[in-house]
Amino acid sequence: MTNQPPQGSGGPGNPQYQSPGFPSYQSASGPHYQASGPTPYQPMAAASDEDGRGFFASLFDFGFTSFITPRVIKVLYVLAMILAGLATLSLALFGFMTGSAAIGIFILIIVCPIYLFAVVLFYRVALEFVMVVFRMGEDMHAIRNRGGMR
Repeated sequence: MTNQPPQGSGGPGNPQYQSPGFPSYQSASGPHYQASGPTPYQPMAAASDEDGRGFFASLFDFGFTSFITPRVIKVLYVLAMILAGLATLSLALFGFMTGSAAIGIFILIIVCPIYLFAVVLFYRVALEFVMVVFRMGEDMHAIRNRGGMR
């Protein structure tokens, strides 16, 4: 069987023609063709969101069938940033309390930004690692449910 257009369709120049495997989309400027194929990776919905449980129901789920970590990860990151900022402020105050203004200015201008960047980077990477582990678990659960893993 060949990929010939149906009789009377006029071929690719005709707005009614639709190439096999390419859904047609019409616009004011004429026909547009978009390839059909695999879609980009889209993460699975969190298992805790699929079961419809609320935050407190998930919190007191002693069977650990739903997770709250994916729900609170953003709050944990904000808290980590606030604590890092307070620690940086304490470091700057300590620098000025040493008695030398030069040491205080050096700590404020050089050490504090490096410290803040390093701490925020550490917490970000650690929390991303936690989310990757949860997403891997969700994806493995989805594969198992489809029957692809025994």
